[in-house]
Amino acid sequence: MHATTLRADTAARIRRPSWSPTRRVSGGRLPGLMLVAAAAVCTGCGGYNSHPIVTEAEQELAVNDQVAEKLGDGVKRSSGVTGSSSDTDGRAALQFEVTGSQAAGTAVVEGRMFEDSWNITSLEVRLDGDERLVLTHDLEERMGVDTPKFDPTAAAPTTPTTPPAPPPDIEIALPPGVPGGPPAE
Repeated sequence: MHATTLRADTAARIRRPSWSPTRRVSGGRLPGLMLVAAAAVCTGCGGYNSHPIVTEAEQELAVNDQVAEKLGDGVKRSSGVTGSSSDTDGRAALQFEVTGSQAAGTAVVEGRMFEDSWNITSLEVRLDGDERLVLTHDLEERMGVDTPKFDPTAAAPTTPTTPPAPPPDIEIALPPGVPGGPPAE
């Protein structure tokens, strides 16, 4: 008898573990877990649904005249939020579906974190076809901007032409010898 061959009665007594990928499942835990995992993937797990830039974007979409004109009244988010956000890098790029009484689109919002506060840097709604509603300027007018505007006519800041002298109590000890020359004996 070959060493790798099992007798029929021995093979029948070997029981596969319950976690085996070859185990046949007709009910029980595995289908339930697969259903929960599929639901989490479909809804986006809710991780970004309450992100500060999503909340601010939703508020802008609800009151923006351009959005009301194209999508109709009652514009609301109609899907989970997808994209990426990193507190470490301080950057976020998120998107979600929006619907109104007349049409639907995809809201795309980008933001940066500055001093522990998220701010929107770009907001747009992409409609069917190639039409885009860029709402960043409208949002800035309504909310205000913390970034000072560049003024090309402003005078340059005055800086001293010569640096101040170092304090007299600092001493710098140089090694003996000429720099670049042979060492002193």
